[in-house]
Amino acid sequence: MLGDLFYLVVQTLEGNTVHITAVPSGFYVNKTTATSFDPAPAEISCKGYTLVDTLKQVSALFNKNFAIIQKQSLKRNPYEVIPVPYPTFTWCKPETKHTYDTLRAEEAYIPNSTSDEMSLGMMSS
Repeated sequence: MLGDLFYLVVQTLEGNTVHITAVPSGFYVNKTTATSFDPAPAEISCKGYTLVDTLKQVSALFNKNFAIIQKQSLKRNPYEVIPVPYPTFTWCKPETKHTYDTLRAEEAYIPNSTSDEMSLGMMSS
């Protein structure tokens, strides 16, 4: 509550429950327990600039497994790892089959209204 951004309750791979506080400068393990809330830093110093750094200090299994995942991701094709510059939400709408349209490129150059519609609008004003 002293400028803290949010609080996390993390269950580690070893089965321990850890309470983590997010602050503008990073993350740290706090003194909160299952029965009492205390956002002050714990006696054992576990601080990190990122959540991953903090979790590596808290859980030896997380540290080991995260290193394995990082090594595996380097073996993949770079185009599989690089994010696309726009969001893709396939669940928002059903996929539609692309149809070939020879006039699609010309649609940008065709005005929305014809000259007849424009002249009618001018005469009525």
